[in-house]
Parts: sequence; C-alpha cells; structure tokens
Amino acid sequence: MSFLPQSVPVYGWPENRELALQELTKNRLVVFSIATQIVSYEAISHDADRRQIRKQIRVALTDLLCAALDCLPEHINLTHEPGKPPGNNLSISLPDSLPGHQISISISYEQGLSVAAICLDGSIGIDLVRIDTQIEWHAVAELYLGKQMSAEIAKAPLLQQASYFALRWASLEAKLKYHQLALTEWSPELELALSGCAIRELDLPQGYAGALALPSPIL
Repeated sequence: MSFLPQSVPVYGWPENRELALQELTKNRLVVFSIATQIVSYEAISHDADRRQIRKQIRVALTDLLCAALDCLPEHINLTHEPGKPPGNNLSISLPDSLPGHQISISISYEQGLSVAAICLDGSIGIDLVRIDTQIEWHAVAELYLGKQMSAEIAKAPLLQQASYFALRWASLEAKLKYHQLALTEWSPELELALSGCAIRELDLPQGYAGALALPSPIL
C-alpha cells in the first residue's frame, strides 16, 4: 500500500472556515475537522452524542457547499441513512438548477476529533484513527491487512509501530469506504477489489492518523 508524498491539509472548523472554502473552491476537494468533547470511544457510539457530532458536521458541510456552489441552504439536501454501506451515512442531492456535480461526502469519527471530506468531482473515502500505543495490533493486522503488511509494520522501530499500524488501518478503511465495501479478512481478491484508488495521508494533530482515498491517478 503506497502513500502519495504530499499530505492532505485538514482545516479545523469553524476557525479555519475561510481557508477550507478556498481549498474547496480551488481544488474542488477539502477535508475539515471538528474537535469534540467526547472522551471515550464508547461515548461516540451513544446515539445522542453521535447525533450532536453529526449535526455539527452537517452545518459545516451545508455552509461550505452553499458557498462553493453559490446556492441557498434549502438547495442542499443532506440525508442521514442509518445502515448505509460503510463510509458515509450522509448522502447529498442537488436540484436540477445545479447540474454537473458528482459530489461525494465521507465522514469519520474518533475520540476527541471528527473529520469530513467533500469532493465535487467524484468518489472519496476518509478514515480517522486515534493512535493507541497500548494496542495489540499484530493479530488484527495479519487478519485484515495481510501477512506482508503486518511484517512491514513489525520492521518499524518499536515506538513507531502503533502509528504505522494506525495509518495503514485508516488507509484500509478509507479504501473500503471509497468502494462501499464492508470490512472483511484480507485476501488477494480483496486487495484487487480495493485497487483503483490512491491513498493520501491526512495532516492531523499529534495522536491521530488518517487517510483519504481518491481516484487514481490524481490529476
């Protein structure tokens, strides 16, 4: 699994709203983050907390899309779809008055931070992982990332292995979201199915790893 050399900037919301809008307008792609007060992963899974985080992200998404597309909030229809295939539980539809856009949205939640990506020109997938230096990653990596990738992580210095694992796990999840596939054990067939997109690392605060899956090659 290769990583493109340039990392993707992540704009904190709402403090870097103008920079995020400039990025979306110029490159038709943007990733932004929202810091949360969630202090445990279990809390993220709680419906009330998840709804609150989702509401914040929905407001940010609507704001950015309205500004980039020069339209009103009522033109942006973000629909929550529980149980939708992995990756994105928000789908978007636009009126006929805004043709020519193949907009994709991808969201990932973690302890203390959530990220969302908007692409105006095609599919994307994003994933965020909080780095856990105590995690026993070996068995999980071998099962889902494959023996070769697991061996590569094991070759890294001991203190870096957790972050290496987190980035590669985020990359796997981002690719799954891009292709709208569920998490399954590694196989050559799965590796082939996940081809056709490129991975770029997210520029995130210390303690987090993240990846963005984009069409390959990236222009």
